[in-house]
Order: sequence, then C-alpha cells, then structure tokens
Amino acid sequence: MWIVTALYTQQQEIFTVAWLVEITDGVNTARRGGETNLSKPYENLTETQVIEWVKEALGANKVAEIETDLNDQILYMQTDPVKSIPLPWDQ
Repeated sequence: MWIVTALYTQQQEIFTVAWLVEITDGVNTARRGGETNLSKPYENLTETQVIEWVKEALGANKVAEIETDLNDQILYMQTDPVKSIPLPWDQ
C-alpha cells in the first residue's frame, strides 16, 4: 500500500512528497519510504492523485523494484523469522 506521509508546498504548489510503501502478509510487514520532487498545484488534491504522480515520477521500473524488494523481504521474514532476544546487559 502506498501512502503520502507529508506534502511540502510553496506558493500553492507541491514541491516534495514524502511517501511510504507498506506490504504485509498479516504477520510480517516491510516498509520503505522516500521523497519525490514534484511541481504540481496544491488545490483539490486526493491522495490517489498524488500517489499516481509519485509513481509516474519514479517510473514503472523503480516502482516495480520497490514493491518486489518489499515482497522479497516478506518472504525472507517468513522463512527466517526475526526474533526478539533479551539484551545482553539485562541478563
């Protein structure tokens, strides 16, 4: 799932979008965030439109790379789960 976490604007235009991509299998979650520079009007925005602009700016190959990497991280977590262990100084 792609979400917008912040919009940086100047003179009624977006100039940077902070975004987060999150993929989950219900147990494990992988995330990646970034910022993309845009020059778009601020009025009448929807998150869907801004995400489309971000994906267009990144390009289809980069979007696929991000999503594939996150899916790979989920698969890795499923096969080699991360475990929380006690801190050595607390023992």
